[in-house]
Amino acid sequence: MQEAESPQRTRNARVVGSIMAAFVALQAIEGAMAPLSDSPPAWWNAVPLALAACGAVLLWRKRPPWRWAFASLLAAIGTLAYASFGYDEFTQTLVLVVAGVFAAALLFAYIAAFIGLWRQGRWPVKDSKPLPLPPTSAGGAQIIAELASRVRALEALGFATRASGEQADKSSHEQFVYLMHERERLVAGAYRLRAKGHYVEYTVMAAVPLPDADARLGVIDAAIPDPFPAMPGYRTFAYPGRSAAELLEIVRGLHPRLLRVEQLPTDEAFIAALKRVPDAHGRWLIDHGYLRAQVTDGAHHYTVKGAIVATLRMLWPGCSIVLALQQREANALRKRHSNE
Repeated sequence: MQEAESPQRTRNARVVGSIMAAFVALQAIEGAMAPLSDSPPAWWNAVPLALAACGAVLLWRKRPPWRWAFASLLAAIGTLAYASFGYDEFTQTLVLVVAGVFAAALLFAYIAAFIGLWRQGRWPVKDSKPLPLPPTSAGGAQIIAELASRVRALEALGFATRASGEQADKSSHEQFVYLMHERERLVAGAYRLRAKGHYVEYTVMAAVPLPDADARLGVIDAAIPDPFPAMPGYRTFAYPGRSAAELLEIVRGLHPRLLRVEQLPTDEAFIAALKRVPDAHGRWLIDHGYLRAQVTDGAHHYTVKGAIVATLRMLWPGCSIVLALQQREANALRKRHSNE
């Protein structure tokens, strides 16, 4: 997954985190050199020092994992209090204050996310209409550079560009390119999604859905939380950081009996096949109470049930649990197919 954030916000977060790490490191070194009479053994100061260093390293990565970076810094502060004063009243109070602030922030985030999704969550009724493009225009001006590199990687594997387009609403803007393999019934999509100042780029690959198919397995090179469960039999397994060639090998393993096609379908038939699955997913979400059946402003809005489920699946720790379970299932499925 490739994600770009506001440079100013990233810089401010790194500065604040670095100040916290430096403070902890200096206090830990001072505690190790001149421990108090009733403090734990001096070697305990190595724990907050290591945690502070870990947090600082995570902060200054090219794409910082903010959650783990600041969790390391908070843990460093807690262990520094213990290393300096032992488990006395001050340490207990500090730990309780940090835990209380964390719990309050998490509760506020859950409540705010639920209200926002319940009032503004939308499932568009009509997808955008992609613009058919000739294969040679993948690197042209009609496709932005971030997507062009992904398209070129797919074309090098035998995929041909069939269509591109974009769709936008009040909170997000998505640009995409659809490709199809020239020899096998395989489809790929390169996407770039902007939401609230963040950019996410990813590639999806799967077999072209057949009209009578009751299942579809695909792969994606990013771990992106999905607000709703997938339909039974329709799954997209995440393999973060894999190249297009690796995705191709994995999806071939998931579909060992891919159909060979002598002639590629028309653009209209190709787009209709791609839209069949999300359209069916939308109907399934309505039938199971995640979306309202009535249409408002061209979209189905979330129900209370849908807003609760989406909140639990999109925020930590729910998103981490869901992604971990999906990753375990993806690895198990790949291992099972490789042994067949």
